[in-house]
Amino acid sequence: MASIPVLGPDVSEWVSAHLPIFSSLTNVPGLLLLYYHASTKTLYNFSSYVFSAKLENLKVTMDIERRLQTVSFTAVTRDPHNSKETVALQVHMTREIGTGVPLRAPSRAQRRMATAVEETIVAETKMKLWRVGSGEILMEDEGHGSGLEVVGDIGWLERRFLVSSL
Repeated sequence: MASIPVLGPDVSEWVSAHLPIFSSLTNVPGLLLLYYHASTKTLYNFSSYVFSAKLENLKVTMDIERRLQTVSFTAVTRDPHNSKETVALQVHMTREIGTGVPLRAPSRAQRRMATAVEETIVAETKMKLWRVGSGEILMEDEGHGSGLEVVGDIGWLERRFLVSSL
């Protein structure tokens, strides 16, 4: 998930600095999310460039006392086998704060790799894939050793992906 500068990063920065009232028009929320169901050899595409796909209820929380960060959301799209049926993917990821490795990421302001981003591959992930109409569960699983990084204005993404639950 990311904020995509539709007019390019330089124009978006200029608009934010000089015409802040219009800055929300220069970026759109984007999502690249594909799930491959190996046993049925089916690829489900929940990405934002797919007209029928959408992300619902993105929530990112940080519990400082318990040292946990969570990311959860539900994504929906058309079933590739039956265009009249909708499938949903529910994802809940948890990571312990401080378990990641600080890696350098690009900084536009400094024009070099200067920003520290904590990336981890020890997040726990719970996922469920089901057909919305029939309620048939296609997959329900959990994994240990998932990658997770959270950076930037998460509140902006949450507000744009806030849609009522299924």
